[in-house]
Amino acid sequence: MNESIDHYDSDNSPYSIRPLPPVLRHGLAAVAAMGFFSFFTSLGLLTFLTYKLITWHNGPPREEKKDPIAKVESPPPTEAAFIIPNEWSASQQELSEKPTKETWIQRAINEPPNQFLVLIFNLLLADIQQALAFLLNVEWLTRNAIEVGTKTCWTQGWFISTGDLASSVFITAIAMHTYISIVRAKMLPTWAFHTAIVMMWGFVYGTGILGVIVTENGKNDGGFAGSTRSIRTYDSPYTIYGSSFL
Repeated sequence: MNESIDHYDSDNSPYSIRPLPPVLRHGLAAVAAMGFFSFFTSLGLLTFLTYKLITWHNGPPREEKKDPIAKVESPPPTEAAFIIPNEWSASQQELSEKPTKETWIQRAINEPPNQFLVLIFNLLLADIQQALAFLLNVEWLTRNAIEVGTKTCWTQGWFISTGDLASSVFITAIAMHTYISIVRAKMLPTWAFHTAIVMMWGFVYGTGILGVIVTENGKNDGGFAGSTRSIRTYDSPYTIYGSSFL
């Protein structure tokens, strides 16, 4: 390995790094700390939104607006004077009957939750995956090494690749949804909105799985997510481009 106190040469150290030079140790420690902060704040907000969605489902159904001016028609004069109008008997029958509880699917179709809230929910899921990748830097700090070919290395690479892509996809979706809702003053149908979300997650994980299949899990490059050659220096030993994550 060609390493100094303040410089790491990735061209001559393309795979595992042992021990960690100070320039990487300090960087990994800072990113791991931010990963903890990002993970728990995102998880807290996700828990709150989940609670709101559950209470929305268990709450009473939305009441239909009735015309306050509507009146019960009087019986025609040809009929008996004390005939009870049909509307009165119908209303008494409705009160005596117990309303049937809607299923989750029926409630979601009849009274869908706010679409923007659902998009934020999915964006938080993507951010949590990113934060998990950052948290795994603690393992490298504990070992004082970045070891290619380990389960930690593969898991970190998977979460950072899918998390980055998922965040980009749902940020784009939020921007497009905002444009359609505010500028165009339109609202997507519920079925189209849910279909789009499923397709977005399918694209994210499909791309990740396809990469593993095409490269045969990175057989010729030290593992699909295992090459540390993404850490590169150019022009100056103090300028680092790329990612310090596997």
